[in-house]
Amino acid sequence: MRWWTVPLIGVLIVSLGFVAGIREGWFFLPEVQATERFADETRLSFVAFGRQAVDQDEAKVLAAQLERLSLGTGPFAFVLLLGDNFYPDGVSSVSDPVWQSQFFDVYDRPGLREIPFYAVLGNHDHRGNVEAQVRFHQADNRRPSYQLPARFYARDFGRTANGRSLVRIVFLDTGARGATMRRQERFVKKALGDPRGDPVWRIAAGHFALRSLTELPFKKDRNRRIEKRFVPVLKEGGAEVFLSADDRFQQLLIREDEPLHVSTGGPSTTREDLAPRDSRAEFVHLEPGYVRVDATESDLAIHFVGLDGSVRRTIHEARDLIRP
Repeated sequence: MRWWTVPLIGVLIVSLGFVAGIREGWFFLPEVQATERFADETRLSFVAFGRQAVDQDEAKVLAAQLERLSLGTGPFAFVLLLGDNFYPDGVSSVSDPVWQSQFFDVYDRPGLREIPFYAVLGNHDHRGNVEAQVRFHQADNRRPSYQLPARFYARDFGRTANGRSLVRIVFLDTGARGATMRRQERFVKKALGDPRGDPVWRIAAGHFALRSLTELPFKKDRNRRIEKRFVPVLKEGGAEVFLSADDRFQQLLIREDEPLHVSTGGPSTTREDLAPRDSRAEFVHLEPGYVRVDATESDLAIHFVGLDGSVRRTIHEARDLIRP
């Protein structure tokens, strides 16, 4: 090796590390982005669920129900996929066959084709190539569109009559570790505190719950670690709701001065043991389902829905519940 190649290799390594650092948010945190315009921006509806790839038969039942909503009396702007989007080992590349079998074969329907699917990562997604999920929306233009622009990101949706953003959603990678998790703490503070848009409602979303009635020991330990990291910054930033879907059940937990803790459920029929219900649990349901969120300037309504479309519970005026 010639003497001058050593510093050249060093410069190359540093340069590649700098580029990777930019992509991962080591030096610059992502900005809050506005979304495409909707027909009526003064009201916003979206649906949220997780673990969609665990049970494909049930996922197709859910997809059929969502298509009926979209084409009927309950149209919505987008879908929020709350992790374990591909199962059991995520995706290997942007051309992995599971994109077709676990996403497009399920959701490529006339009533869903123009609806974007915004995603966060779950623990099973982390078993695969996370960067392939991040790059997919740039490499493949099939519909419906799968949107995961970064491991964590934020979007504003809707607009009030006086120009405020209606809803800001902060999308988190709750399965991250180490430095990436610490960067997310800074990102949450920045995204929730960003005065641009002055959002009426602030929602955070991730795969793992911050609080839960689950009795599984490994989940309880993990949730406590994530809770200590994110609950303080969510409270500081004024988040009204935290959406998650790792729990195998639907759940609403209310804690004073904290966001509403909402476990959306999903199409999977897997079960797990629960702690006894207490005064903090306003709602628990063990059957598969999803959550629909309807937002206006004066109201944020959260509906817990079954796969048959039946509404199991609705919470209105979430702000009044959180900030008595």
